Amino acid sequence: MPAGLQPAILLAAFAGLRIGEAVALRVSDVDFMRGIITPAIQYPGVELKTEESKNPIPIPQNMCLELSANHARWGSETLVTNGWGRAMSPHRLEH
Repeated sequence: MPAGLQPAILLAAFAGLRIGEAVALRVSDVDFMRGIITPAIQYPGVELKTEESKNPIPIPQNMCLELSANHARWGSETLVTNGWGRAMSPHRLEH
């Protein structure tokens, strides 16, 4: 799996994020030290579908490491990136 797409799979499988929420998840939405994701927006930068979607989501420490490694590699504001380290759309991810 391409390195930039790995966070999308982890976010869907372990945090239960929808595709639009996963691709819009920003570095600022993750507390890497505590292991908590707090989604704030979905693609393309619009409000989340429900108020419950804004609830903090605990994630395992090893997942924090994987997410931070992708950010360190690309320096992108979003955690899910394409092969060039740029943010991607849900449609491209599904493709």
